[in-house]
Parts: sequence; C-alpha cells; structure tokens
Amino acid sequence: MLGVTGFETSANFIEEQKPGVFGKTMRNMWSITSLFNISIAVLTFGVLKMEGDDGIIKNSNYVLAQMGLVACGKWAQTLVVLDAFFVLCGAVLTSFVGINGLVRRLASDRVMPQFLIQKNKLRGTCHWIIISFFLIASSLVIILDADQTQMAGVYTYSFMSMMFLFATGCILLKLKRQDIPRQVHAPWWCIIFGMTLVFIGFLGNLLGNPKTLMYFVSYFIFVLLVVFGMLERVFLLRVLVVITNLLFKDKAHRLPAEQVLIDNDELSKTNVQASPALEQETSKVSALVRNIKAIKNAPVVFFIKRADLVTLNKAILYVRANESTHILRFVHVYPEQTVEALETVEQLKEMIAMYDRVYPKLQLDFYSIVGEFDPVTVEWISQTYGISTNSMFLKQPSNINMHKVSAYGVRVITG
Repeated sequence: MLGVTGFETSANFIEEQKPGVFGKTMRNMWSITSLFNISIAVLTFGVLKMEGDDGIIKNSNYVLAQMGLVACGKWAQTLVVLDAFFVLCGAVLTSFVGINGLVRRLASDRVMPQFLIQKNKLRGTCHWIIISFFLIASSLVIILDADQTQMAGVYTYSFMSMMFLFATGCILLKLKRQDIPRQVHAPWWCIIFGMTLVFIGFLGNLLGNPKTLMYFVSYFIFVLLVVFGMLERVFLLRVLVVITNLLFKDKAHRLPAEQVLIDNDELSKTNVQASPALEQETSKVSALVRNIKAIKNAPVVFFIKRADLVTLNKAILYVRANESTHILRFVHVYPEQTVEALETVEQLKEMIAMYDRVYPKLQLDFYSIVGEFDPVTVEWISQTYGISTNSMFLKQPSNINMHKVSAYGVRVITG
C-alpha cells in the first residue's frame, strides 16, 4: 500500500496551496504510482517464484530486496534497502506535515481540542500536534511489538477508510453542493468504481488478516471519543459542575438535619427547588463555569447577501443544532450605498429583529459593511471583531468571487 500513498497528504493542507497545485499533485502522483507499481508487480512475478526459499510468499516482507538479490546480486539488494529507508523517512516526514495541517483545521473548526493549535514561540510550530501524533504512532508500534505485518494491516485499513471517505465526500458535494463552482468534475461512474475498488481492497485485507481490524477499530473509537467530547463539551462541562457540587457541596447549601425527616410531598418540593443549585457557580467550579461561558459567548458570523427569511432561518437552525454558542452575527457586505442596497439593509434589520424575538436563546446581531466581498474583507472582519474565519459561515457560493471566499476558510453551511 505504501507505493500508492502520499498524495492524500496534500489534501490535509490544501488551504495553504496556490490554486491549481492540488490538481497537479493528484495527476503527478497517480501517473507515477500507476507506472511504477504495475511495472514492479509484473517484474516481481517474472523474476521470483511463489514458493521456495527465494519465493514471494516466504519473503513477503521484503519482496523488492529479494528481487534485487535474485536478479542482480547483493549490491542491488543493498540499493533497494537503502532506497526503502529513505522513502520511509520521507513518508514519516509527510505524515507529520499532513497530520499537522489536518488537526489544525479540525481544531480551528472546534472538532479537536483547542490546545493543539497553540504555537511554539521559538519555532512557530504547533508542537502539541507533533508530540501527540508521535505518541500515538509510537504506542501503535509498542502495542504491536513492531510486527511489520500487523502494522501494515492497520495502515492499510486507515488508508482504505480514508479513500472511501474521499469518495463519500465527493458524493455529498454532488448531492448537497452541486452549484458550487469547481475546476474538476468527477463523473458518477468514476466515483462508484473507485468506491467499489476500495471496498474490495478493504474486504480482501479483512479476509487476509482479520485480527488487525481490532487495533484499527480501537484507535478509531479513541478518535471518535475525542471528537464527541469536543462536540458535546458544554454538556460534559455542565455534568462536571453538577458532580462537583454534589460531591463537594458547601455547608451553607446543605439541608438542616431537621428537614431530612419530612414527608414525601415536602421532600419532592425541596428536591425541585434545590436542583438548580447543583449548577450554581461556586469556588470549586468557577473554572468550569468560566469555560462554559467562554464557549457560549464566542460569536459566529453568517454572511447574508439578500433579505431572505428562509436563508436566515436555515442559518439560525444550523447554529442551534451544530454550534455551542448563543451569539450569531449576520454580516451584509455591499459595494456602495445605493437606494436598493439601503432597502436591503433595512429589510435585513427587520427580519433579524423578528428572528431575535422568535429565538430567545440566541442573540442575533446585524452588521452592514460597505466594501467588496472578498478574502481581504473577510480578513478585516476577522481581525476587527476577533473572530476566526473558521467561525464564519456562508451560503453555497454561486460565483467565483464567493467561491474564493469559501476557499479562504469560510464554511459553507446552507444550499
């Protein structure tokens, strides 16, 4: 599998690449791997036998080195081993580059813990991502006792799963975001064919070494738990507040001894009245409460182009369902103060004021800005109001300029 991997790393930091670079990466990698992998496979079957001491089965962990030994001698075997060493060093390097870009994006989108994107003052790198990935990768080596076969199996499951997710994401884009401008259009037959091949490869690996799947699933569940913890962090923090108040309840809030022996009706009333106190802020839970308030008070931005009740409502429902904040700011950017533009601004003010009363748990704000809607304006808004571009949302773009803004980091959330 190592021979066809590497190109996926480019997708992990695609925001930092110039337009057109990602497509060239895909083309070059697939061209090279298709040529070399097919040629090497044909040469292997032509030079080596399946059985025997020099066969493919017995030397499955170092087939190329064995082929070099049989075909050309010891020097070719040594050359292949050295080449494999440098290739693996490059693979490790690209894996750190890829995971750094991927986790930074996930942490910026509040899907992974925020401490991971803290930068080292000396080098300017996200050292916690590098250290965490090193520890996770090292733990896999230790658990599997550096067994090459088992490690290769886990790697294959990971790679196949990622390729399947690539195809799934492509299908979702076709179904949900079909109007987004794009440079490359993948036909349906190509996506389905690719998914089928990936599934066959996954199934073949499962039949060949089913035990390895357990290790892959274990690490996968660990990642899911981290993601779930981030998505439900407010709920989990509130649970910790309640548990802490229950275990370390202040004497001032404890019931007197004479109130313990009361009838059931009075006890029920007391419990109903006392239950909100479990979430009150005390000295022992002040840090937890501050974190909850910080999460709830972190605003998000939705760029609204037209005065449309449906679009506004979709944005509000999305934030309520997927974000932990209760502050949503609508931003309308228009090029000049014409009569039509000012009418749109007034209509948006009225609509947002109405929705602000309809959804009392959300604080809805409105900002109108005169200027061009481009990445420069988005960056100015981000710097001025202290809101990262990952906390800014946008309707599905229908032209190239809006597509540039979404490619800059603004998230597309409605059709």
